[in-house]
Amino acid sequence: MNEPGYCPRSRPPGRGARWLLFVVCAVTQAAANAGETVFEQAVSEAIRNNDSAFLAHAIDDDAPLPELTASDGKTVLMAACADDNLALVDRLLAAGADVRVHNERGGTALMYAAAAGSEAIVSRLIDTGADIDFRAENGWTALTLASAKGHAHVVSALLARGADPNIPDVFGYTALMRAAQNGRRDAVGTLLESPRTSLVQINTSGRRALEVARESGHCDITNDLQRAAALRGVDAQRFRDSGNVRIESCDE
Repeated sequence: MNEPGYCPRSRPPGRGARWLLFVVCAVTQAAANAGETVFEQAVSEAIRNNDSAFLAHAIDDDAPLPELTASDGKTVLMAACADDNLALVDRLLAAGADVRVHNERGGTALMYAAAAGSEAIVSRLIDTGADIDFRAENGWTALTLASAKGHAHVVSALLARGADPNIPDVFGYTALMRAAQNGRRDAVGTLLESPRTSLVQINTSGRRALEVARESGHCDITNDLQRAAALRGVDAQRFRDSGNVRIESCDE
């Protein structure tokens, strides 16, 4: 008879009871070796996979908020935001989840919500004290992510709450440039509605949003940007001199 805690020393053939025992034991031993319980390992995996349904069932409202994170520092709150689970976000915030923590790459819950296109969660996090202009390791902000993903409604919400549209990432790209690069015309239009959005700011390669759009093959956005410059009364010579490409329309 096997002693308690017994695990097969090698993988058994087939898919029977011994196979199941092997799998369960392997997971248990891996968790033990990592200093985690099986439950903690399951929660960490759910965080990595944005499995908010599992996390919602795993968290007990009457117990202290779990401080478990994935190996990269991603939190339960971040996973809930990424999965657009407002109900779980509200539970976590009520339990005291910190909206200002970030993972090892500088990603915040607000960034996950912005990338997911969840305007409701974005507003909830800002109301709870999230840093709207916090920059990740690559320089991206929540507004950069929403713009790059094309979530114009989230872009509008962030701008309305005071997000800075001109914060550059590590390559000097602004939210407008990332939206233009990815062909996100609605997001570009929303950014252009804000008089704070710069049309003449350049990235580390000396490109404005106009050049970024044109070089990415988005003539519709290129022409939108030129029309916006004309409507703003941007001096043509200044506009031309601020970048590396002549100010002219391209064929759509």
